[in-house]
Amino acid sequence: MRVFVINLERSSERRESIKRQLVAQDVDYEIIKAVDGATLTDEYIQIALNHEEVEKRPYLKRRGAYGCALSHYSIYLKMVAENIPYALVLEDDVVIEKGFKSVIDTVASKLVANEVVLLFAQNNFMPIVFSDQDTERLPNDRRIVYPMEPWALGSAAGYIVTNEAARGLMQYVFPVREPADAWIAFYREKAIGNIRCITPFVVKPAGFDSNIDYVSSQSLVGKVFSFVKKYRIFPFKQLLDYRRKRMLINSSAYSFTPERSPVAVVQQQLLGI
Repeated sequence: MRVFVINLERSSERRESIKRQLVAQDVDYEIIKAVDGATLTDEYIQIALNHEEVEKRPYLKRRGAYGCALSHYSIYLKMVAENIPYALVLEDDVVIEKGFKSVIDTVASKLVANEVVLLFAQNNFMPIVFSDQDTERLPNDRRIVYPMEPWALGSAAGYIVTNEAARGLMQYVFPVREPADAWIAFYREKAIGNIRCITPFVVKPAGFDSNIDYVSSQSLVGKVFSFVKKYRIFPFKQLLDYRRKRMLINSSAYSFTPERSPVAVVQQQLLGI
């Protein structure tokens, strides 16, 4: 399976971290130069954004978010241009779990057309619930599972995308109107036809500071955060680190239900099962 790692050219620490992990697990990869939102011109932003839709989403009105979405879009373009049947997309700020290679090698034979399979998911606003039905077994006690509600799935930290799904995403995401991980929108608008996840998750965030400027560095809050992180002021730096860790644990927690997923029902109807 082709593996594409999105990395900002100036983020050398992240690049070395992900390269070290992939080499350790004997995974071939290709570094994809990320679009740096900080360098986007106003003229290009006028072309690259769906401004009417972006205005409805204040959280998206950040150059870092534009760059992130455009970076993923560049991979969809590449997959379609080179007719790549499926690929794994990784952001550079992840930790790869043990047995990663055997899991992704096995997933390839279980993919369906027009599908995205997430390697990690999180949600700060609602619980993530998966169905115990229609699962597929993977190595290392992992499974491919259906979500009960695609709305609950956030994060583009790691996912496998088929060529058909890449084609649909390529057509939908540009001009940018959604963040890179708007899976519910992609599914609802039929840019992708199916979405599943691997559990337990195969990757997780490494804890690097975000390159997406959700908090402006020029705001009072941003200046305080930057000062605390730069000078590692005790105990505020430790409290910030603890808060981030707790938020990650809470937002990436999930549970299972014996109920059947509506996503699985739709998929099996499409397949005529």
